[in-house]
Amino acid sequence: METQHSPMTREAVYREPRHWGTSDERITAAQLSYLKTLMLDAGEQSTDLEDMTHVEAALRIEELQRRTGRRSCK
Repeated sequence: METQHSPMTREAVYREPRHWGTSDERITAAQLSYLKTLMLDAGEQSTDLEDMTHVEAALRIEELQRRTGRRSCK
């Protein structure tokens, strides 16, 4: 008998970045690259990004996605 799983929605698995277990880890290389792209699109300077935490970067990315219209799938 085949088990059927209901499709997971983004809302079902989304957790606020400040509640992540990795909140104190450094920004990832992927986040850094995407953040630089978003900041360029927003006309902002990208300085001191390497000092951000994983969560700070995620929150900044979300903010810039809203401002630039580059929203991820939600």
